[in-house]
Amino acid sequence: MSKTVKKTEYIILFLAVAFCSLPLLYHGIEGHFGQDLGFHINRIEGIYLELKNGIFPVRMQSFWMDGYGYPVSIYYGDILLYLPAMLRLLGVPVVAAYKFFLLIINIITVLVAYRCFSRITADSFLGALAAFVYSTSNYRLLDLYIRAAVGEYTAMLFLPMVACGVCLIYGWTAQEEKDAKTEANFYLTLGMSGILLTHMMTLEITGICLIIICVINIKKTFTPEALSTYLISAAATLLITLFFTIPFVDYFLTENVRINQVVGNARQIQESGTRLYEFFDFFMIPFSNLDPSISDDRMLTTPGMVLMGVLVAAIAVIISKRADKRIKVLTLSAIILLFVSSDIFPWNALAKSSAIGDLLAQVQFPWRYVGLATVVLTLLLTALIGNKKNTRTAFIIISIGAAMCVWFFGVYGKYAELDTFETTADLDTYDMGFIEYLRPDAVREDFKKKIDVTAGEAEAYELERVGTSMDIYVMSPEGATIELPVLNYKYYTIRDEKGTSYAIMDGKNDEICFDVDAGFDGVIRLRYELPGFWHFAEWVSAISFICFLVIMGKKRGRG
Repeated sequence: MSKTVKKTEYIILFLAVAFCSLPLLYHGIEGHFGQDLGFHINRIEGIYLELKNGIFPVRMQSFWMDGYGYPVSIYYGDILLYLPAMLRLLGVPVVAAYKFFLLIINIITVLVAYRCFSRITADSFLGALAAFVYSTSNYRLLDLYIRAAVGEYTAMLFLPMVACGVCLIYGWTAQEEKDAKTEANFYLTLGMSGILLTHMMTLEITGICLIIICVINIKKTFTPEALSTYLISAAATLLITLFFTIPFVDYFLTENVRINQVVGNARQIQESGTRLYEFFDFFMIPFSNLDPSISDDRMLTTPGMVLMGVLVAAIAVIISKRADKRIKVLTLSAIILLFVSSDIFPWNALAKSSAIGDLLAQVQFPWRYVGLATVVLTLLLTALIGNKKNTRTAFIIISIGAAMCVWFFGVYGKYAELDTFETTADLDTYDMGFIEYLRPDAVREDFKKKIDVTAGEAEAYELERVGTSMDIYVMSPEGATIELPVLNYKYYTIRDEKGTSYAIMDGKNDEICFDVDAGFDGVIRLRYELPGFWHFAEWVSAISFICFLVIMGKKRGRG
């Protein structure tokens, strides 16, 4: 490849990062309409504070609800959030750490998309163009700066990997090589592992689509090559993510929290789907509840002008009978994904019809499927352009994408209410989203935030508290029941100075509660102690990941 072409690719990749990062130039970050910003910044701060206390990996975050604690790291994969948490350890202010994290995610997303789309198309120039379109797509910008959907936009980093792995398995790439199976294992394993460790709902969506792909291509799926690739990737993904899935499954099956009740109820999500005209309403104000022409709270959930233009162009090519099978399949796939994300797909009836339908509706919002549609539409773009290196077409596409980013930047600056959090004290520790992981009977407004003697007679006060650990002095002449300002989750333990364990009960508000006998005079120690099988899972994951990289490297070397 000539140096000129390579230089052009680098320029395209630089422009991709620059244009999708424009809102970072503002002082502060949107924190009023950003639906999940407070929740995710709290997750980062919770990791930072536990790391500061010498705890790794972080499971129970003591920071939440003024110290009552929240097991968000058990239920919600946060491996990438250690990056901004480490910046906080270095003294970087809260919002600055988060904005730097956004920049890092943008850079990595562009590079991963470039590598994956280049491999699929066997054309690095086309890969660079696809990376630009994917990273600057409207839906991704919405996730980054309006919704502050950290889980979803980090999962979008890994979607091109999954797409690349699947294309390699079925031979849907422009060029096949001897080590295609090894590459497929590499991309599919890292892609699915990354999604699992960042956003469970994207994992559900991706898993459903993979199952459909396997069924539609059942003959190819059940060939020795394809089947072994899927099985190896599934096993590798399981082992690499065991450090997260074991605690998650343990808590999900045995701990009583609100998310268990949510899953048990049929979700009615259809009305929140994207209306068909909204896919083409490219200039809807992202903060659409500010638009007087819109009476209800709608968001700009279109893939964007470039990608919807790609869809229209593909339909035109099909109608004119100039489309090959790849274009037809990708066009149909994109239409189906957009249909599923719309408000006309029968989500409500599906949720009521069966347990499986209810499970599918747990994605909360139908438009989450737009993220996957963005990948498919980007692949459709590469299929339409093919090996015709038309720099004029590329210039037009980049110009439109860049113009839409600049428009978004302007609207963001006009309507965003920017927050400039600097320290832990600036954060609302009760900003918890849908409080899915809260104990079901806990009423946050009723927290007393102090040690309380609920029965008998005793003197009890805090001696020291560091993160999830607390030392309490207790003196009880007649015996007493003592309640601590900490929510009662599994694996908290209470022992006295002699090592004697005390049974933990639920207090009136699901707080940790325990009894002491008459005449007790001493120190009670509260600790959060992880079970041995959690630690075993951590070692299995670490060893498995290292082995995976070594094996993949050796196979590539032999190829």
